[in-house]
Amino acid sequence: MNEHEGSSDHRNAITTFFLRCEKVEGQARIDSQFVATYLSEKSYWKSILKRLLSVIFFLSSRGLAFRGSNQIIGSPKNGNYLGLLEIIAEYDTLLANYLKDYGNKGKRNVSYLSANICEEFIQLILEQVLQFIVKELKQAKYYSIIIDSTPDVSRVDQLTLSFRYVLENGNPVERFVGFIPMSGHSGAAMKDLVMETLEKLQISIEDCRGQSYDIASNMSGIYNGLQALIKERNGLAEYVPCGCHSLNLVGVCAAECNGACVDFFGLVQEINNFLSASTHSWGVLLSHLDGKKIKVPKCLSAKRWCARANAVTALREEYPLFKKVLDEIA
Repeated sequence: MNEHEGSSDHRNAITTFFLRCEKVEGQARIDSQFVATYLSEKSYWKSILKRLLSVIFFLSSRGLAFRGSNQIIGSPKNGNYLGLLEIIAEYDTLLANYLKDYGNKGKRNVSYLSANICEEFIQLILEQVLQFIVKELKQAKYYSIIIDSTPDVSRVDQLTLSFRYVLENGNPVERFVGFIPMSGHSGAAMKDLVMETLEKLQISIEDCRGQSYDIASNMSGIYNGLQALIKERNGLAEYVPCGCHSLNLVGVCAAECNGACVDFFGLVQEINNFLSASTHSWGVLLSHLDGKKIKVPKCLSAKRWCARANAVTALREEYPLFKKVLDEIA
C-alpha cells in the first residue's frame, strides 16, 4: 500500500482529482461531500499559513531573532516566532484553536510550528525576493556592485554583496542580495567569489558599470586588488572608493597626528569611563538630569568618527551640568 501511495501514478491521480474538485465546485456530483470537505480544509490551512507567514515577514523585516531556547507553546522561552503567534491567538479564535490542536504535538506531526519548517518558509521567501531583485536588475540592465566583508557572531567571515541600479522610472535603488561565506581575503579569492555568485544569479559581468569598496589594499590595489581583477574582465566597471570610509579615516588619522587632539579625546573618553564605571557616579548624573532629554557622555569609537562627534557634542552642549556633577562627586 505504501509503495503504491508513493508512486508517481498515484500522485498524479490525486493531483488531477483535486484540480477537478476546484473546477466543478458547486456542481452536483456523487462525491460532493468529499469535495466540500477538501475545499474547507484547503481554505483552513491557507488561512493558518497566512498568519504564520505574516509573523515571519514581521520578524525578518526588523532583523529580529526567531528562536528561543525551546519550541514549547506556552513557554516564556520559546522565542519571538512562537511568542508572537501566542499573542495574536489571544485575539484570533482561528489561531487560538490551531495552537490548541496542533501545538506541542512533537515530531512527525504536521503543525508548521517547528524551527525546521520556519527555516523552509524563510528560504522560500528568500528565493522569491532574490528572483524579484534579479528580474528588476535585468530590466535595468546596467548596475554597480557594492562589497564589504565582516565576521558574524559565529566568527565566520562573510562577504556582503549589494547591487545599485536605476529603475525604469529613473529612481536609483540599492538591493542587498545576501551574505556569502569567505575562505580568503585576497583580491583573487574575492573575485572568484563574486564571479561565482554572478553566474549563479545569471547576471552578466559585462553589464557592470561600477564598483565601490573600501580602500583596503585587497580591495583597491591597482595590480592584485579586487577592483583591478574585475576591470580585467570588464574595463567599463569603474572603481569608486567609499567616500564615507575615506572621510572617516581622514578624520581619525588627522586627529591622531595632533598631540592636542589626542589629549582632548583621551579626556573625553576618561569622563565617560569615570561616570559609567560606577553606579554611584552615574546615579549622581541621573539625579541632575531630572528627567530632561539631555545628551549624556558617550564612548569613543576607533572606527566611527561620528561616535566621537556625538561624544563631543554632549559635553559641549551640557558642559556646566557635567562640571557640576564632577564637582559633586569630588
